[in-house]
Amino acid sequence: MLRLQSVGIMKVGDAGCSSTLWRGAVVDIPLLECKTDYIPAEYVFSKKYLTYSSATAVDTHKDLKIYTDGSRRRNGAGAGVFSHDLQIRLSEPLGTGTTVKQAELTAIKLAADSIINSKKRGKCFTIFTDSRQSVLALSRVVITSGLVMDCHMALEEAAIHNRVAIQWIKGHSGCSGNNHADRLAKRAAGRALCAPEPIITPSLATHIELIKRFTHKKFLNWWDRVTGCHLAKELLKYPSATTAQFFVGLDKCALRIVTGLLTGHCKVNKHLYNMKLVDSPLCRACEQDDETVKHILCDCPSLTDLRMRTFGEEWPTTDGIRNTPPRDILAFGKSLGWLM
Repeated sequence: MLRLQSVGIMKVGDAGCSSTLWRGAVVDIPLLECKTDYIPAEYVFSKKYLTYSSATAVDTHKDLKIYTDGSRRRNGAGAGVFSHDLQIRLSEPLGTGTTVKQAELTAIKLAADSIINSKKRGKCFTIFTDSRQSVLALSRVVITSGLVMDCHMALEEAAIHNRVAIQWIKGHSGCSGNNHADRLAKRAAGRALCAPEPIITPSLATHIELIKRFTHKKFLNWWDRVTGCHLAKELLKYPSATTAQFFVGLDKCALRIVTGLLTGHCKVNKHLYNMKLVDSPLCRACEQDDETVKHILCDCPSLTDLRMRTFGEEWPTTDGIRNTPPRDILAFGKSLGWLM
């Protein structure tokens, strides 16, 4: 109902008996009220409001505007709050374990705390944020995040003696208040913390990302130290998820060809000779050198035309092969014929 009302498709009177329940819910939970009777300025994208009402009469002649923003950079995250009406300039560093969404929600909570600390009564405050995710998180019926709950509690306390509304605003739209908040947030993200981390309890997504980074770093260290796999290290960059997905999508024959070329364990004469399956290790194309994967990919004079058509070079180096997509290596193996 809230979504349909916010876009003007359904009026409260159209809902029949449900509208009575709806009006009762709004009385008990002011958060559910959707304010659509005020469009602040041309840079505001949506009419949708998240309104925290109060029983106290408020002065609606002038809205006191507060702008919030969150930022994340390589060195950390930060929250910024700016208000010309309240003379507020807050720039709060939040550390490296904070996401952009958490920074945006923290900025809204800081704005609510500023309203509480201002000791104002009977005023109408509008908190502007350019984070749709934050507005959606605050509008959900079920709350599973401690930070969202803390933000709710701060907003409800700020709305005891005032009316507090949250409005989404388009970022980088030329609004000076939003630009000030953005600069304050970026300045905070670039500052080092003076307190131990984490400042905010990391989200599940942050935990998953940290685990992925740790596992990937540990694997790369193992890959550098492992003995063997000499040809694979020459012809492959560090193993990646993209390469793995390409391999998984291949049929059994194609997978055998490309894996053999990248590891050296395929039907080249040198490998077969070491296994005592053929009488000579010489290349069957040029008969001048041992037939190894490196020889047929880079050095065999009889395969220059095939290499030119496949790799764009007659005499590619192992570095050049390393930068070649696996599909081209597979195409070379299929065109060669004798690795099937």
